[in-house]
Amino acid sequence: MQTMKYPFPRRLVPFLLLAIALVPVAVPYLQPGFQFGDDLHAPYLRVIALRQAIADGQIPPRWFAEFDGGYGSPYPTFYAMLFYGVAVAFNVFGLSVGSAVELTAYAVIVLAALGMFVLVRSLWGEESGVLAAVLYTYAPYHLVDAFVRGALSELAALAWFPFLAYATYQWILCRQTKWLALSSLSIGGLILTHNLMPILFLPLFFGLLVVLVILGRSPASPVLPRIRAIVVCCGLGLLTVAYFWLPIALERGLLRLDYFLQYDYRGDFVGRAALFAWSSASRPYTSIGLVLVISAIIGVLVVLLPRTQSPHRLLALGSLVAGFFCLFMVNSRSGWIWARLPLLQFVQFPWRFLAPASFFLALAAGPLPRAFRSGLAAWGVVIVLGAAIYLQSSPLIRIRHRIDAVTLQAFRPCEAVSETQDFRPQTSQTLFWRGTSPPADAGDPLLLIPCANGISLWPAGEARVLSSTRRGTRWDVRVTVDRRAVVTIPQFYFPGWAAWMDGEPAAVKPSQGKGLLEVTLPAGEHTLRVDFLETTVRRVGNGMSLVGAAIILVVFWLGLRGKGAAGPD
Repeated sequence: MQTMKYPFPRRLVPFLLLAIALVPVAVPYLQPGFQFGDDLHAPYLRVIALRQAIADGQIPPRWFAEFDGGYGSPYPTFYAMLFYGVAVAFNVFGLSVGSAVELTAYAVIVLAALGMFVLVRSLWGEESGVLAAVLYTYAPYHLVDAFVRGALSELAALAWFPFLAYATYQWILCRQTKWLALSSLSIGGLILTHNLMPILFLPLFFGLLVVLVILGRSPASPVLPRIRAIVVCCGLGLLTVAYFWLPIALERGLLRLDYFLQYDYRGDFVGRAALFAWSSASRPYTSIGLVLVISAIIGVLVVLLPRTQSPHRLLALGSLVAGFFCLFMVNSRSGWIWARLPLLQFVQFPWRFLAPASFFLALAAGPLPRAFRSGLAAWGVVIVLGAAIYLQSSPLIRIRHRIDAVTLQAFRPCEAVSETQDFRPQTSQTLFWRGTSPPADAGDPLLLIPCANGISLWPAGEARVLSSTRRGTRWDVRVTVDRRAVVTIPQFYFPGWAAWMDGEPAAVKPSQGKGLLEVTLPAGEHTLRVDFLETTVRRVGNGMSLVGAAIILVVFWLGLRGKGAAGPD
């Protein structure tokens, strides 16, 4: 490819183009008010609750006391919170909750573009890196997550895909331990960012790598060492975040999953006409985008040309195949796979496969500029295709519904029952809300009354509360009891709750029906303390994560010192 002259340092060209490309997606976040997407208040409430849990000393956070109507929820035990952890950091440094959430959202869009640029530049050069980054940024589903649905954790997961791919590919090729550490951290980061994207992306990506290793085997590149390298980085990544996934694996049976699984995936398959529409400018926003698909196909055709001479042609071809497999999983013809893999029911919506599809197709499109020997022509095609996908997807770059700062600040987390009831304990039979209003039968004894934080005593008149204080998950109560009485704390029972009466352990159990905390006290004056602690499963997960983090630190340190370098394989 011929070089071209630049009026400023050549190395700045791709970054200048990326900066220009990222301006339009910043504009919606600069307008008054804050995004009010499909999750309504939930993104902002998660930041508030997470900051409060950390301030209360929950490391890692396990219980949000103000969620689910103010009756508490093991929300952070089962929901990936890394995106909101970053937003909390911005909030701590002075930004409002709304501004912190929107700055984090834009930051992950920028990181996704930079990650794709770094990945594809390492494979096919700077022009290819810029093209793939722009295609990935303006992939319709990427923008739907950002501006239509407001699915911020899923949006953040898309930023991990290219970094994970880059670090893992480098680890397999070079076997330098710094790449092992970075690959493992990327796997862990993805798992901590979104519950469902690891289920969709990791099997596809690592399956693709295994196939590439087998097809690319040679005496100089044996299969087994590279397979072992894949297994090691997966295992280390999982070990590092065991504190999160181990309770999900072993304690999810303690939750009422009927609310979470109320969506029937069979009603959300996407037909071919909608899938390959020009764009997703109108509902149901399920187009993959023709510019992305056509660019991916041409990119693979280019890399397969003999004169291209790319050692990564199998990766491009495999990415195209993986991308189209994801599109197949969006269509009803894949229904037999969904029916045979129960884990996919937790994905809820088949169109979520558009997220990994966007990544794989943008990666496959990377080699396209190498069709041109002239650097000017290569940059020209990058600009033309970038303009084309911008015109295709620009109707999506607007926030349709907003909430003003005053309304957001006045809203109490305990009021948002429908937005925080996902992980209600199985011991509670209280009614789920099916919207922002309570169920129709207001007289039902199992109806939640939001924000009812008072301690109750039974039998009435036989006991009274002398004093009570609450800090986070801890309740300290002084009670005088004429005869045996039951104290009810307005928090849902869940394994981990413990009670002490007069300094001695006391039995705590769920109340009949609502499943609130109950402690039985004998006659007399007593001090009662109730707090939420780690279970054995959670403590084991915490220990595994500490071991994994220590291994990663050692491995990364050895890699930086050059002692972990094995050289190209």
